[in-house]
Amino acid sequence: MRFDEHSRSAQTDPGAVALYGVALATLDDDPDVRPDAHAFIVDKAPWFTVTDDLPQYPARIPGQNAPHNS
Repeated sequence: MRFDEHSRSAQTDPGAVALYGVALATLDDDPDVRPDAHAFIVDKAPWFTVTDDLPQYPARIPGQNAPHNS
C-alpha cells in the first residue's frame, strides 16, 4: 500500500481499475461520468424508483472489482 499525495489517500494497487464512492454534493462541476448499471438494487430505498433502462443487479455487477481489504 502507498500513500497518494494527490488524492491524499492510501492506494492499494495503483495499476488496478478502481471504484470510488463520491458524495455528489461535493462536486462543483459535471464530472462527465454516467452510470452504466445499478448494483445492489435489492438494497435500494423502498421509496426510490429506477426510471431508466440500465441493467439492474441484485449485488455486485458481474466482473466488477471486489473491494480490497487492507
